[in-house]
Amino acid sequence: MIKLVIFGTAINATLLFETGGFNKDVKIVASIDNSPSRIGKEYYGIIIKQPEEIVNIDFDYVLITSRTNYVEMANQLLLYKIPVNKIIISYEEGHINFFGKMLGGNRTAVLTRPSTYRTETKYGNAEIVHDLVNDTIITQIPVELLRVNSELRHSNGDSVLAASDEFLENNPIDYQIYRSPYYPELFDYLSGASENYPSAYLKLFKATSDSQAEKVLMMRKEFYDKQMSILQQGFSYYKEHTQPITVKYDKNRGFFSVIDGLHRATFLYSKGVRHIYAMMSLNDYNAYTNKSNISPLIELLGDFKINDIYTSILHPTFYRYSTLRDIVFPTRVELAFKALRGINLRGKKLIDIGCNNGYNARMFAREGLKVTAIEMDKNIYELAKAISVLENTNVNYVYGKFEDIEATESYDIALLMTVLYWYLETPEILESFFERLNSMVSEMIIWESGDKPELEKELIIRNTKFKKYQKLSITTGTGKLREFGIFRI
Repeated sequence: MIKLVIFGTAINATLLFETGGFNKDVKIVASIDNSPSRIGKEYYGIIIKQPEEIVNIDFDYVLITSRTNYVEMANQLLLYKIPVNKIIISYEEGHINFFGKMLGGNRTAVLTRPSTYRTETKYGNAEIVHDLVNDTIITQIPVELLRVNSELRHSNGDSVLAASDEFLENNPIDYQIYRSPYYPELFDYLSGASENYPSAYLKLFKATSDSQAEKVLMMRKEFYDKQMSILQQGFSYYKEHTQPITVKYDKNRGFFSVIDGLHRATFLYSKGVRHIYAMMSLNDYNAYTNKSNISPLIELLGDFKINDIYTSILHPTFYRYSTLRDIVFPTRVELAFKALRGINLRGKKLIDIGCNNGYNARMFAREGLKVTAIEMDKNIYELAKAISVLENTNVNYVYGKFEDIEATESYDIALLMTVLYWYLETPEILESFFERLNSMVSEMIIWESGDKPELEKELIIRNTKFKKYQKLSITTGTGKLREFGIFRI
């Protein structure tokens, strides 16, 4: 029987346990971890100890499970005077790179397979790596589909593990990554993009005193500097020298929850990366790609002779398709999400008036809103429905004009994106339009103008109850200079 100590209890260790990664004659005698939040917790039937306690443990090998911090962890073990021939790094390339001619521990005595047992291919423009043993996929996914969810806080990742149960009960976390009030705030501060102190992030991680806050910020600054030094070598270099984030797909709402690597994902987003490498199960990948619904959408695009899609389809088959809008970042919905950071939108009702192919409607549906989307062009209406089926999003699409639909429903929020200017030359319809808007919508209007933003703003303020306006940005699209903002009561 081979007695093994596990060093590192994050996602890589969990995958080894869950996928039969250890030889049958291996006995796990202890688990150690550098994370204070994990010390003392049970992990696969064993209480996690502090790393220095390894000197009092009887073992044959210690297995380092991290793919990113294995150098620091190996050097840490050497400081404890652990013999080199007892140290194994589960990441095969890392094991060879670190030990060089020194063999280190015997990997084959402990592990059932090499970490490089995988195939590589491409799907559209997205690279795919398939681990044939674990049935996991590594591929690029759009940042729009990444979410942080407190329901996964007891995973072994770094997402929200350090937050207290009491905090999360009072502040449930279920946000798209750039709508989160926590992590983007941190990286904006560390990069110098914002002078706003990341107090919400520090509260999330229980850093309530000045000394605790200073310690957390120092640790995160070290992380930020390390990530920057790698990214400055180029994104291909970054991909090869860091671990992909780990995600779980929700096929009912069409998004990925980040299980491990939320800091890395948010760092990359803060640096303008729009597609992030992520590891997921093969089942999740198949649910995401939803291949049976690709051909019907492609056929519709052909039938309707649509060459340029109005807004993005968040699916690898369509990454290469050109779009007419939101080709400059941040996108309009991104600006809206930032303005609505920290606000609980789940369960609210939203109407998207003139939704086109439904990108904005689908993004809000992923936030847990009940979305109704109105589109007057029959072909585009059919296209929007097909995209929603492919992307696994739940939107109630209605074919017709806003002024003609039943006025019995009420909504909290209206999306009015490049719609109002179509009514400027028909004042008799415009009056009815505003009457419906006033009676059916209660909280806010998220608006983008045509090429006469001042006139549109004046009309909305004069003819509706939405008198308070917050300008978010100047936008451009289809040859027009526009304005984007939010009207509130």
